[in-house]
Amino acid sequence: MIVIAVICAILIGLLLLRFGISVEYGELGFIADAQIGPIKKRLYPISDKKRQRPARKLIRKATRQKKRAKKEPEKTGLLESFNIIFPAIISALDRLRRKLLIKKLTIRYSSADADPSKAALTYGTVNAFFAIIRPWVIKRFRVKSCDLSASVDFESVRPRIHFIVKISLAVWEAVYITLAVLPAVSQLNSSRKDEQKNGKAPDK
Repeated sequence: MIVIAVICAILIGLLLLRFGISVEYGELGFIADAQIGPIKKRLYPISDKKRQRPARKLIRKATRQKKRAKKEPEKTGLLESFNIIFPAIISALDRLRRKLLIKKLTIRYSSADADPSKAALTYGTVNAFFAIIRPWVIKRFRVKSCDLSASVDFESVRPRIHFIVKISLAVWEAVYITLAVLPAVSQLNSSRKDEQKNGKAPDK
């Protein structure tokens, strides 16, 4: 009984242990990392090791480029792919609400369309939406930094987005969020495989 009690206490302690997790969607696709102190671990993608290595090199290269030219626009990913997983993330975070500490929330949307007038109209709509949603996010969650912005790109025809969220949470909260997001991640992977089979380049 004592041994069982000790094991249960250890498990409970581990589940209550807090650590940092960051989720980013942009040019490299969907990336998730966990960090406890100086130790950093890639959570996703985890199956394709060959893909991870060049991804890390691209991330380091992008970081160096940002230091050299801070005004350079950040790399973005296609909005269609982001729309698959974003609702699942919001649903999981909404259930945990103020138990989470959101250290950083960044959403940078680039409006684009074959019709420049539609791109401009969408830009105005998104800008107005961000102005409304920012106070709601700050009120509903514990947020240290919240940067929501929109721009318009008349040289492109497809809208793009760069999303970053860094949060501090307990192990049990991470398990909960992972289980909630996994179906959306599977759907995103299936969508990319279908595009590859049809001869299209996968969204980044």
